[in-house]
Amino acid sequence: MAILGKWAGSFQGGGSDKVWAAWYDSTGLYVAGWGRRGQRLQRKEELLGLGLARQKFVQKMTEKQREGYNTVPFGDSYYAIPDPGPLGLPNAVRPPVAQPPVQIPPVTRATPTSVPTATPAPVVPAPGRRGQRKGAFAPVKPVLITRKRKEW
Repeated sequence: MAILGKWAGSFQGGGSDKVWAAWYDSTGLYVAGWGRRGQRLQRKEELLGLGLARQKFVQKMTEKQREGYNTVPFGDSYYAIPDPGPLGLPNAVRPPVAQPPVQIPPVTRATPTSVPTATPAPVVPAPGRRGQRKGAFAPVKPVLITRKRKEW
């Protein structure tokens, strides 16, 4: 993953004092950074493939040179453009590396067999009433039927 091309430029004029930098590497990663000189740069990273990354790099570099950007060095504290080094910036997007699948053992839980479980009340359709849907379900409430004793 070596850097194949990098360029940085600075533009000062018309109240502007800005920088732009870009690089691409052998994996097809294209990275561009821009912003005010001396400030933290905004970044855009795209994994395009080698051909498209090179094409976009050359196109943008040419565009910036036409706009009046002058070439400046990476790593200079005056411009605050970090040098990507031979392998690029450490926090740049990288293509995923194939990893072997991880085997996760199944989770087993002990269930107590001596604890009785509660059974839910049966559900039957409620009678249709005004303001209720017909066929709405309501739990059956247990009713205790008692008889009054008649005194003779």
